[in-house]
Amino acid sequence: MPGYKHVVCKDGFKMSVQAGGHTYCNPREDVGPYDEVEVGYPNQIESFLLPYIECPDWEDPDGYGGPPTSQVYPYVPVGVIRQVIEKHGGMVEGDLPLGVERVCDPVLEVREELAKLKAELQAQEALLRETLDAILRRMPQPTRRHTPVNKEEVR
Repeated sequence: MPGYKHVVCKDGFKMSVQAGGHTYCNPREDVGPYDEVEVGYPNQIESFLLPYIECPDWEDPDGYGGPPTSQVYPYVPVGVIRQVIEKHGGMVEGDLPLGVERVCDPVLEVREELAKLKAELQAQEALLRETLDAILRRMPQPTRRHTPVNKEEVR
């Protein structure tokens, strides 16, 4: 199963959000939707994620696991993912497993859909203008009538 691209938030926060048969997620299958997902390697310490850290003794010099930015966070509820993304200004890049994307940034989803619709409308408008111009070019031009300038020409 291919991995999902790292989530990048508006303020620069990054994290890996993965789900599938070989990750810490629920259900532990390759097809979602998922209730819990695996988070890994955030680029900064995130308080919403710390309760799920794999090795909580990271502050102990003799502990295992290393700093929170080099650890995995198993079975993180999708609602926590939403909180993290919202806290950091919304998601601007990356992919989310099925079940997560529906709760993350509905405003961004609507904006993206509106942008697609606007682009489609602009393309249709351009096509209509081209078609109208082609029709107008094929139409015969109106002929000018000579308007008499003096009375002699009228007779």
